[in-house]
Amino acid sequence: MFGDFEYMQHQHMQGVMPEMIWLRWHETIKFWLTFPGTRAWWYGKPSPFSTDFSLFVEDCIRDGYQPERPGAWQNWMLNGTVEIEKRKDDS
Repeated sequence: MFGDFEYMQHQHMQGVMPEMIWLRWHETIKFWLTFPGTRAWWYGKPSPFSTDFSLFVEDCIRDGYQPERPGAWQNWMLNGTVEIEKRKDDS
């Protein structure tokens, strides 16, 4: 999975991945790094990653992750449901 993330980060750096797609993956990477097991794997990873990607991941760990909808993931995991927000034009 992190090999794929590294490739996506490289594509972004080369300017061939649309910004809005990269932003989604950037947030996804930060989300996965919130799990202690993922961070433990990162620090003990069996193969090297590029310097640019390694620095990027370290920045993600340092900066942390703020979910767009706090609690939505936990609610889905516990209850199998997520409250859908109504759009303004859905009165």
